[in-house]
Amino acid sequence: MPQKTNIFPLSLTGTISKPVTRSALSSSQSDDILKAIAKLESSHQQLLKLNQQTSAQQSAQFEELKSNLGNISTQISDLKAENSNLRAELTALKSKIHLLESTPNTSSPQPPLLELIQELSERDKCSSNVIAYGFTESTSRTPQERIADDTKSVSDVFSNLSFKFPTDAKLFRLGKNVNNTPRPLKIILNSFCLCLVKLERVMLIFPPGIKFVRDKSKLERKLLRQLHEELDHRKQNGEINLSINYINGIPQIISSFSKNHTRGRLSHTSQLAA
Repeated sequence: MPQKTNIFPLSLTGTISKPVTRSALSSSQSDDILKAIAKLESSHQQLLKLNQQTSAQQSAQFEELKSNLGNISTQISDLKAENSNLRAELTALKSKIHLLESTPNTSSPQPPLLELIQELSERDKCSSNVIAYGFTESTSRTPQERIADDTKSVSDVFSNLSFKFPTDAKLFRLGKNVNNTPRPLKIILNSFCLCLVKLERVMLIFPPGIKFVRDKSKLERKLLRQLHEELDHRKQNGEINLSINYINGIPQIISSFSKNHTRGRLSHTSQLAA
């Protein structure tokens, strides 16, 4: 008979070792599984902790973003309100600019020294001149005859006032003849005092339609035009009892109330110049 082979291994000592049983293998695998489960649970806990940290950070960022959005919304509201105020101020400034542009400006900057000297020189020349209105123009053919006729007309007015018109006075018409309206007559006298005397007598008693005023420089005429434009503008806006009067030699627009209170300051020369 064949010899049976011993399936149990021999130990080094010659003894037979026990075979690996099913229960021993299951215990080893269970330990590995438990270790794997513990490792997975640890990883899960780490992931959960990381997720919680991330969620907390996101919540904090969301709250910060929400707060920033609230601040931005408040700032937008403030900007809208400020923009509305700026628009209102801009509209008011435009209205003021339009009013300033539409209103004649009677104030002028201080003139340079040269212009001031020229103005003083021109006023000195005008101080002995008189502008006469209302004298019918001569129909004579030659300039000499027309000047002679004008001289006679003016002399007759002075003669009626018992005042002899000076023979050295010069007369000539101003401007162009339009619509057969008599042009102003400029009378050049030889002194300022004589001019005042003649103005005083003629201004006190003068024939109907005849008017004498003192001559004015270009700057004075410009100022008067501006004052008349301003006067018309203010009257159109509803202001009443306004007029142009000379106060201390300077033309100004005053009301009837102001006129009564400043009448005492009107100089004799200013009254004649008006």
